[in-house]
Amino acid sequence: MSSSTLGVPSDAEVNQIELVIFKVAGLLCGLEALNVREILKSQKVTPVYHAPDYVLGVINLRGDIVTILDLQTKLDIESEDGEETPPMNVIIVDWWGENVGLAVHQILDILQAQKAHFEAPPSNLTALLGDYLTHVYKMTGKLVSVLNIERLLELESV
Repeated sequence: MSSSTLGVPSDAEVNQIELVIFKVAGLLCGLEALNVREILKSQKVTPVYHAPDYVLGVINLRGDIVTILDLQTKLDIESEDGEETPPMNVIIVDWWGENVGLAVHQILDILQAQKAHFEAPPSNLTALLGDYLTHVYKMTGKLVSVLNIERLLELESV
């Protein structure tokens, strides 16, 4: 009988982190799945006047009002082709017991990431994205910027 059948994580499980992989403009990003409550397709967002420019507005999610943030604007990322494409997906995250939506362009995958494939972000990348990154995850032929959800949401409470 394996240790995972007894409710004790195996060595392989301990050395993995589940990541939600998505795109914001052309940037490949990730969030730890522990922070993600759900993923929604395109939603009708009601604007909130006088809100910061990265606040797209709010949605009604089963009776709860959820603030939606535009990650492209929040991270100050230019579009790959120079054209503005509205985000098509919303990642709902739990922020201190409150739901907050992160508008992204494309959800790519949910995967078990090996901890050995994580590295600290290079200093020049940290200078560009500030404290928004926790790690860079090395996928086959790609690098994923793993976002620091606490830092991303704490700078300016919504």
